[in-house]
Amino acid sequence: MKKILSYFIFFLACMATAHAQLVTTISWTENTSMPAHEVIYYKPGNKLNWADFIGKPHLEGNVAALTMSGFGYKSEITTMGNTGQLNIFLYCYFNKPLSWVKPDKKTNYILNHEQNHFNLCFIVANQFYQRLKTTAITLQNYKSLLPKLYTEYTAVLNEMQNKYDAQTRNGQEKDPQMQWDNLIIDQLSAIKP
Repeated sequence: MKKILSYFIFFLACMATAHAQLVTTISWTENTSMPAHEVIYYKPGNKLNWADFIGKPHLEGNVAALTMSGFGYKSEITTMGNTGQLNIFLYCYFNKPLSWVKPDKKTNYILNHEQNHFNLCFIVANQFYQRLKTTAITLQNYKSLLPKLYTEYTAVLNEMQNKYDAQTRNGQEKDPQMQWDNLIIDQLSAIKP
């Protein structure tokens, strides 16, 4: 009898898990823990300008400017019984104090190169967004799945940023820079809000 009761309890637990429901909403936010005066959140159509680069420039070396940007997420979950509401908030940002330009390098050409670093962040952040929308997120897997997917897409971003700088030689090669400009424009125009 104990054995039958154990199987019955196990069966009920499995059924409860199978019927557990999670409603997930994914949205963009500008509400993060980063100080508002230090960050610019990505908005399609808005462009960086040299006044946004307030970090102390590294005068040694041949790097003219540095864009410190990235994307992140935060999540909140509420549960009641075997149902839950998961809210995922994504953000793509430019860090002003960590971004810099050498005083004699403030050209439109270099600014375009730096803007594209920020654009690439948004492109990959949007890929992360799309992946979250199409992934089966459950009460059982969200704690491990969200960080795993985020790590996957930050690796994609790092690889893309490195490839961009390598192929353009940090913007010094004009033909590859123009090819990347066109590629980024095409990818941005394909993103639907």
